[in-house]
Amino acid sequence: TSAADLVTLNARLRYNRREGQDFYLVFNDGLNTERAAFEPGLPLSAGRTLLLKYSHAVLFGW
Repeated sequence: TSAADLVTLNARLRYNRREGQDFYLVFNDGLNTERAAFEPGLPLSAGRTLLLKYSHAVLFGW
Protein backbone atom coordinates (compact mmCIF):
# COMPACT_ATOMS: atom_id res chain seq x y z
CA THR A 1 0.00 0.00 0.00
CA SER A 2 1.02 3.61 -0.39
CA ALA A 3 0.59 6.57 1.93
CA ALA A 4 -2.35 7.72 -0.22
CA ASP A 5 -4.24 4.55 0.77
CA LEU A 6 -4.02 5.22 4.52
CA VAL A 7 -5.89 7.51 6.89
CA THR A 8 -4.14 8.19 10.19
CA LEU A 9 -5.50 9.57 13.46
CA ASN A 10 -3.23 10.84 16.23
CA ALA A 11 -4.87 12.10 19.42
CA ARG A 12 -3.05 13.20 22.57
CA LEU A 13 -4.26 14.25 26.02
CA ARG A 14 -1.87 15.97 28.43
CA TYR A 15 -2.24 16.26 32.19
CA ASN A 16 0.17 18.65 33.91
CA ARG A 17 0.28 17.73 37.61
CA ARG A 18 2.75 20.48 38.40
CA GLU A 19 5.58 22.26 36.61
CA GLY A 20 7.97 19.68 35.16
CA GLN A 21 5.65 16.67 35.60
CA ASP A 22 3.47 15.66 32.66
CA PHE A 23 1.35 12.62 31.83
CA TYR A 24 0.33 11.97 28.22
CA LEU A 25 -2.25 9.55 26.86
CA VAL A 26 -1.60 9.04 23.14
CA PHE A 27 -3.82 7.14 20.68
CA ASN A 28 -2.69 6.36 17.12
CA ASP A 29 -4.90 4.61 14.57
CA GLY A 30 -4.29 3.82 10.92
CA LEU A 31 -7.05 2.80 8.51
CA ASN A 32 -6.69 1.16 5.09
CA THR A 33 -8.90 2.95 2.54
CA GLU A 34 -8.20 0.69 -0.48
CA ARG A 35 -8.91 -2.67 1.12
CA ALA A 36 -10.57 -4.32 -1.89
CA ALA A 37 -7.63 -3.59 -4.21
CA PHE A 38 -5.65 -6.50 -2.73
CA GLU A 39 -6.27 -10.23 -2.71
CA PRO A 40 -6.86 -11.28 0.00
CA GLY A 41 -8.39 -7.99 1.16
CA LEU A 42 -6.60 -5.87 3.73
CA PRO A 43 -8.05 -5.49 7.23
CA LEU A 44 -9.68 -2.17 8.09
CA SER A 45 -7.06 -1.36 10.72
CA ALA A 46 -3.47 -0.83 9.55
CA GLY A 47 -2.27 -0.47 13.14
CA ARG A 48 -3.38 0.86 16.49
CA THR A 49 -1.47 1.95 19.59
CA LEU A 50 -2.39 3.36 22.99
CA LEU A 51 0.49 4.84 24.98
CA LEU A 52 0.80 6.30 28.46
CA LYS A 53 3.84 8.57 28.82
CA TYR A 54 5.31 10.27 31.88
CA SER A 55 7.79 13.12 31.66
CA HIS A 56 9.72 14.52 34.63
CA ALA A 57 12.09 17.48 34.37
CA VAL A 58 15.18 17.38 36.56
CA LEU A 59 16.78 20.71 37.41
CA PHE A 60 20.44 20.84 38.36
CA GLY A 61 21.58 23.94 40.17
CA TRP A 62 22.94 24.45 43.60
